[in-house]
Amino acid sequence: MSDKFVKNILDVPGVEGVCVFDREGQIVENELPSFFIDELFEDLARRVISLYETVDENYIPCDDYLLKYSERWIFLRRGNGVYFLIFANSEVNRISLKMVTNMAIKNVKSASKTLPTSAARITPAVPAPTRTPTLPPATPTQAAPTPASEPKEEEVATDARKRVARPRPSRSYRGSSY
Repeated sequence: MSDKFVKNILDVPGVEGVCVFDREGQIVENELPSFFIDELFEDLARRVISLYETVDENYIPCDDYLLKYSERWIFLRRGNGVYFLIFANSEVNRISLKMVTNMAIKNVKSASKTLPTSAARITPAVPAPTRTPTLPPATPTQAAPTPASEPKEEEVATDARKRVARPRPSRSYRGSSY
């Protein structure tokens, strides 16, 4: 990725830092402020990628996210195998920022045509499943269940008079039923 596109992102008023990493979690560019400690970057890519995967599986997929905090905002943007993490104050011009990141994503497109791409993706670590205790099969010495008795006529008559509940109306949000 070209440094000029990262500098263009940093030139947007209100942007304080940019971090770019690829699908494999390797940091391509890191222009975040110095108060971000190095231990943060060890787990940053995995967390951002798992956020995208979780939201893509459970909601409508989206490439742009805005995390608002009291004094600063974090913009997450993905495109063509790279992820942008942009650290900015709340007065940043979001339209200018989106235009500049669109140019950077197009630059990644042209660079990806010349370089071989790998289809590998980082997936979040899944904890190993725990074994649940299983019950031994039933032995023939155990008593067989007794058949249920016939319902009485009085019970059948009261059931007919009970009200039947209507099914709930189906709900949907942006085409997804739940």
